[in-house]
Amino acid sequence: MRNRFLLVATLAVLAFTACKTEDDAVIALRLDESELELVKGTEKQLVATTVPVVDDVVLEWRSSMPEYVSVSETGVVKAEKIYYKNETDTEATPVSIYCVCEGGAAECKVTVLPLDVERMEIVVPDGASSVMLPGEQQKVGLAFYPEDADVDADQIVWSTTAFEYAVVEEDKADNTQAYVKAIWPGSVSIKAVYGKQSATLNLVVKPIYVESVSVEGPEVIEMKVGDAKGLSASLIPENATVELVWSSTDTRIATVDADTGIVTAISEGEVKINAVAGIVQDDVTIKVVAQ
Repeated sequence: MRNRFLLVATLAVLAFTACKTEDDAVIALRLDESELELVKGTEKQLVATTVPVVDDVVLEWRSSMPEYVSVSETGVVKAEKIYYKNETDTEATPVSIYCVCEGGAAECKVTVLPLDVERMEIVVPDGASSVMLPGEQQKVGLAFYPEDADVDADQIVWSTTAFEYAVVEEDKADNTQAYVKAIWPGSVSIKAVYGKQSATLNLVVKPIYVESVSVEGPEVIEMKVGDAKGLSASLIPENATVELVWSSTDTRIATVDADTGIVTAISEGEVKINAVAGIVQDDVTIKVVAQ
């Protein structure tokens, strides 16, 4: 590292200084560009001239950091990748390109710019589908074009158009990927935004149909006037996507909360409390007696 540092310093001092031709004519060496900004992956031809113009000067092209900015034997500069002097830097640091002849050199500072994302899309892994069932979870990812575009994953924002149907959560280790979990039947779009670019994945969450419903407990339940009791029912399958609704055949004898299944005894008599789930149902008999 020390040797390279000394070389760079020496070349900088020699910039625009004298070079000798084969017949010992003293000349100055200059480049047509002293500073360049190149998008990663692009190239630029640098042209070296002597003052006065001499044709038989032997020139050598060098890069201070060829892994970031390379240069050919003829002075074609290529932006390989962005150089950040420090890990926390947000702006690129220039790399020096030198054209050298015996006794002197000329310098061009080249800054590599990011290759912007032109398009992106959300992709599902092999074996996954854009059709899901409630409770299922799958991983999705982002594909960027061009493929070697520079992406700051921390700037990616994931969202869903309908939280009641599906939710999305970014992968903590890699924000270019996310987990989608289906919640309830419906159509929903998962969206990813990066700068001016965005991508959308349309999902369909299919229902899980109920096969049967069964009110839990005895077939006949005795209650006293004024008492309240909570009923419960089980579904087959348990994760069926259907709303359970309770109803009473005679609210003068007993009422029931349609959502919670809590029965309140009103007056003496018998009444059926129905549990309806989609197209299937079950019931229980409530016998109300005096206090």
